[in-house]
This record gives sequence, C-alpha cells and structure tokens, in this order.
Amino acid sequence: MTSLVPLAFSASLGLLVAGLASLLLGRREEHSSPSGGTRARVRPGSGIEDLLARSGRSDELTARSVSLARILGATVLPLLSLPVAGLLPGRAGLLLVAGMATSGFLAPNFILERAARRRLAKVVSSMPDALDLLSVQLASGRSIGAAMEDLARSGKGPLAIEMGIAADEMARGVSQATALRGLRRRTGGREIATFCSSVDRSRRLGSPLAVELRRQASAARIDQSRAVVERAARAAPKIQLVIALVLVPAVMLLVVAALVANSDRLIGFAFG
Repeated sequence: MTSLVPLAFSASLGLLVAGLASLLLGRREEHSSPSGGTRARVRPGSGIEDLLARSGRSDELTARSVSLARILGATVLPLLSLPVAGLLPGRAGLLLVAGMATSGFLAPNFILERAARRRLAKVVSSMPDALDLLSVQLASGRSIGAAMEDLARSGKGPLAIEMGIAADEMARGVSQATALRGLRRRTGGREIATFCSSVDRSRRLGSPLAVELRRQASAARIDQSRAVVERAARAAPKIQLVIALVLVPAVMLLVVAALVANSDRLIGFAFG
C-alpha cells in the first residue's frame, strides 16, 4: 500500500493542476432573463457552459463550480480508495486508484449530460402543441417574436422558458438569427434545429411560416407516436426476459421446496 500512496498523490496532483487550469479559464457572462433576473449567456465553443445551458442549470451553476467539482472528485476519490487499493493484488490497486480519479473527474459531466437528455425529452414532447400555437398566432398576423413571447407567458416547461429568452433577446435588439442560434445552442435536438431553420428561411425568402409550422407539428406527433410504438415493442422482450429469469425460477423453487418438504410422504407412498 505504501507504494500506491506516491502514485495516487501524483495522479491526484496532475488532475488537480488540470482542473485548476480549467477553473481559471472558466468565465461566465450574464444577461437579463424575461423574469427580470439573470441567466448565463452561452458562448460558442465553451463546452461546459453549453452543457450547463442544455441541462437547464445555468442559473444554479457556473463553469467554475463544475471545474471545482471535477477537482474535488479527481482528488478526493483516489485518496478514499487507497485503503481498498492496498488490499488488491498486483496492479489492481493502481487501476482502482486511476479509475476512481477518472470517475471523479468525469462524474459532473455525466450528471449534466443526463440532465440535458431529460430536459431535451421534455422539450421534444411539448414541441407539437407549441408549434400549433405559434402557427395560429402567425396566421393572425403576429410576428414570430411576439408569438414566442406569448407562448412563454402561457406555457410551462423548458421549451416555454427558452422561447421566452429568445423573444426577450429579439425585443432588446438582438438580431433574429442570433437569437435563434442561441435557442438552438441552449436546447439542442433535431426538432429545435428544424424550427430555427424554418424561421430563418421564412425571414430570408418570405415563405409562409405558419403553414410550415403546422406541417412540423403534424410530423412531430407522428414521430412521437412511432417512438411510443417502438418503446412498446422493445418492452415485450424485456418482460419475457424478466419472466424467464425471475418468475419461472421462483415458481420452480416453490415446487422444489414443496417436494422437499413432503419428500418423506412421497417416498413412503412410492415404496409403501
């Protein structure tokens, strides 16, 4: 175990230096949100800040706090694993220490990526209704910025919040293309990208946007229905696997237990 201590400290020190460098390079820009508060503005090319925006944690966390979490994870977890690593044979202890350091360094990103996927699922599920509402307002003669602002006021969830941010940016003088790029970057996903492309194409070419949004809403509902059917089809083999691995052995154990419990009677009946 004594040989592992210098190596563990060396690995932790290296990751500590890397984390400190990332921490010093982290910057946060803020702008006013529709509710009057502040919200982090995501800069192009900033991976941590993009991830924070997509996970919806920009109001709670900063790139510096994520970097600090990386530092703590990469430093503390290897040290905590030293007692167990010293009991392992050969190089297994070194692999454990290295694995714990890597896991601690990557854990914050993994948690944020999972939150981003869940948030994107909520955005996608609310897209058809949002597109229908936007198309109705556009058909009545309202601008896309005003329609998005009304959607943000009347709706709930991450899609309404992001639409409100984009509408607020356009109301404050930000160009529509820039606001849509920010919306796409903060949410991600094919559906939002298609929506932003349609709005930008309508602005440049003058094509009717309300008709296009209605078509996208119908396509989104079809895709969601297809996804539900696919999930149901994938669930059937899983249920069969559970039955084969859990329920059938459990029933067999009950039968065997009953046979063992009454074995004396069975033997007496057979040879009596």
